[in-house]
Amino acid sequence: MIRILVLIGIAFWTIALEGLAAPHPASGASPTDQQILSAVSSLQNSINNLTSGAITDLQSQITALQNGLNTLQARVTTLQSLLVGPGLSSARITPEIAVGPDENAGCTVINVSSVTLDVRTDMLSFDGALLNEPGVTATSTDSILPGHAEVPIGLNQPGGSFQRRIHCRFTVLTSGRSRSDIRGQVENVQREIVLPAE
Repeated sequence: MIRILVLIGIAFWTIALEGLAAPHPASGASPTDQQILSAVSSLQNSINNLTSGAITDLQSQITALQNGLNTLQARVTTLQSLLVGPGLSSARITPEIAVGPDENAGCTVINVSSVTLDVRTDMLSFDGALLNEPGVTATSTDSILPGHAEVPIGLNQPGGSFQRRIHCRFTVLTSGRSRSDIRGQVENVQREIVLPAE
């Protein structure tokens, strides 16, 4: 744009100076008129060349920018998949906690969204399988109101002579909702240990 304005300014100054120095014949087109037409034509050609070059350059820059954004989006999608893992965008999992024979543990889920959510809670053993303990239902699906917490699964004084190593998995089942809509934790009540889900 600045180059165009400079060219226009130079053309008008050239025309003005040449007009002052040239004689004016009595009849026909004056040399000044011809010089003006020539300068205007030359200026128009310069503007056309600048404009077409600038538009082509701008179009290539926009194309390069769009390609860069497409590449960035693909990399962000890949990174999200690596961070969350396939199929885990709706799940949160707690770390493992130990539960002694005479201790109690529970999986607590909290709905932090503004809608009622269907959430499946699983109590898992150290190997990731559903906990297999007499009297314990290791999985539960519940509708949880906004802002409410539920303890759908508990392990109460399992007995025996060894500790159980457990963790909890919370999966949002409501369509269009994700793990960001819930918080979860596993708790050993007697030891007052609470470990949040990630």
